[in-house]
Amino acid sequence: MRSTKVWMFTLVFVLAACSSPAAQPVASVTSLPIATNSPTNTPAAITPEVAAAPTLAPATPLPDPTAQPTAESTSSPLLTGAFVKEEVLAFGSFTLDPTTGALRFSDDFKVSTGPDLVVALSGASDLTADYVTFSNSVANSPYLKLGPLASPSGAQEYVVPSGADLSLYNTVVVWCQSFDVAFAAAPLHP
Repeated sequence: MRSTKVWMFTLVFVLAACSSPAAQPVASVTSLPIATNSPTNTPAAITPEVAAAPTLAPATPLPDPTAQPTAESTSSPLLTGAFVKEEVLAFGSFTLDPTTGALRFSDDFKVSTGPDLVVALSGASDLTADYVTFSNSVANSPYLKLGPLASPSGAQEYVVPSGADLSLYNTVVVWCQSFDVAFAAAPLHP
């Protein structure tokens, strides 16, 4: 009978310890000494020895191996610039994400219409030069055509081919191929 009471008391103690948030986690209960000087043969003293709960560091989630890289996970900063007048007035700006190659013109982008306009990256860099000098610089510098100008105004997007060496280019240019003239340009920098 005495062993049944001890077992029941131990069970109650363990269940109570498990349900108490302050006692979580219980590492071990090593002994339950029972005093035998009690006339009713009930436990007189119970002194559990509980090992100190280990200090756990916060869990760090493992990276998802299928996740695509984001701008935050790369060290390449976004490249930006505001368009300036070359041959014609221009407004707006662009953002280029080197990680994805996405070149986006702002909603307020605007340039005059013209024949055979394309968007290109150029090695030309002196935006303070007159449009003839700047256009000659574009014609004689590294040049990467991204495609025809989608619209003379508003937001639009172009794709820089993967593997393109952006260090070769200093400006985003709206270029008139028919007359080899820069209509507008923007500096390409972080």
